[in-house]
Amino acid sequence: MDVKLKRILVVVCFAILSKSCTGVQKFRKSDYYVSKTDFSNSYKSAFICGCINNLTNDSLKTFMTNVNDNGLFSDIELVSYPIVKEADSCGRVYSKKIAIINYEDAGYKKPIVSGCIKLGLSKEVDKIASNRYKQLFKGFKSEK
Repeated sequence: MDVKLKRILVVVCFAILSKSCTGVQKFRKSDYYVSKTDFSNSYKSAFICGCINNLTNDSLKTFMTNVNDNGLFSDIELVSYPIVKEADSCGRVYSKKIAIINYEDAGYKKPIVSGCIKLGLSKEVDKIASNRYKQLFKGFKSEK
């Protein structure tokens, strides 16, 4: 084999090898990356479900089981089971903030669904999710 051909072959092999390693490295970095928006949305979804479940004696959980709904599966896959469980527990605690509507036409009941949704989408829960994201992903840089 000609010396020139060997050099060209070595350069081509090296280029292919270095490109493939770079691609694997980028995939591994991004495989564990969760954007702040995605994290926050998943956290708030679990928070809202926890709030509703607490005020309805877990009837939302029962409903999701009975209709074979995947529930928070995608949120668990995105941020992990412990984080979803934490947000659910937080929602259960915060559900106590929802007050009874002191009005006869409303039947003197709590606005469970709308109250939990408003609470889950509030700036207070945004701040909780944001702080939790910062704690968990401290030191990780996002790829742009």
